[in-house]
Amino acid sequence: MIENSTVFVLGAGASWHYGYPTGDELVKHVIEMADRFSAYCKLRMESGQVVQVIPEYVEQRIDPNNGTQGTTDAWNRGIRSGQH
Repeated sequence: MIENSTVFVLGAGASWHYGYPTGDELVKHVIEMADRFSAYCKLRMESGQVVQVIPEYVEQRIDPNNGTQGTTDAWNRGIRSGQH
């Protein structure tokens, strides 16, 4: 049973000539975006700006029982999100 949010990408690439990405292009885009988000999280951690505006991905991973360490841990998860 699927317990996490999941996206299924179906198709054989027949619509690529209409500008839709192929499966390979989607994978490359996801990796690129994960790398960019990871770099953003790292930059925020290095600048010390971890409690201003927090991206939803990070905010959802904050353990409120761990105080500021919970926020730091969530940002570090964001950094690891781009490591593949």
